[in-house]
Amino acid sequence: MNENFKLVLCTGAPGSAWSMICQRMRLQLPNYDMTDQSPDRMYKMPIEHTKDYQVNDDSWKSYTHNGAYFGPYHEYGNWFDNLNGHTKEEFISECLKPFSDNNNPLKQCKSHWFAYNLDWIWENCKGHDLLLVWREAEAAKEWWYHMGGWGIYYPIYKWYDNDEKMWEKMQEETNNIWNFAERKSLKWDNYSTNWVTERFENSVPKLFKAEPNLKDTIKVCYTTIE
Repeated sequence: MNENFKLVLCTGAPGSAWSMICQRMRLQLPNYDMTDQSPDRMYKMPIEHTKDYQVNDDSWKSYTHNGAYFGPYHEYGNWFDNLNGHTKEEFISECLKPFSDNNNPLKQCKSHWFAYNLDWIWENCKGHDLLLVWREAEAAKEWWYHMGGWGIYYPIYKWYDNDEKMWEKMQEETNNIWNFAERKSLKWDNYSTNWVTERFENSVPKLFKAEPNLKDTIKVCYTTIE
């Protein structure tokens, strides 16, 4: 792996629809390394839930989670629930492990557990990019169970243990993400179907055209760590 790369560090609470947003970015923007995708690193929503999506063409597939996720009980980032005591070099090396493409510099690293380590990431990952996705906790909870709940096999939710802890951590992650953005005076956008092309002023045609029937507002923040 050469050193001409940039990490795109992404986080959101379970049920925040962050995976959908991450996937759209990878499909719509150039220079994303997709070599972390494999059959054992994806989740396909239950067929009965596809009715909740407006599908505009046949290219859409109902795989809502694609590519490596990092965190406890995963292939990579087993220690990402607590980055204290680890070096920047150790962290970056771990983030790069699923990738093998030297020609596409953007490496998207997705972890729920970044929500517990945002200050560490901000101090140690200067020059890399950060994607925060925020959704009101009750709406996230409803969506997570709707999309499969404990039946979601990727990413792996074993760390959350049970319904009570899952709800507690959903709220904690939601609050951590919001409060961090407020402390750093980061800009939130309201997520929409066209957010990627509007935010990045990119002319790439939309490749991922399924839009969930969301009744609430999801907030998105994309920034370079300075």
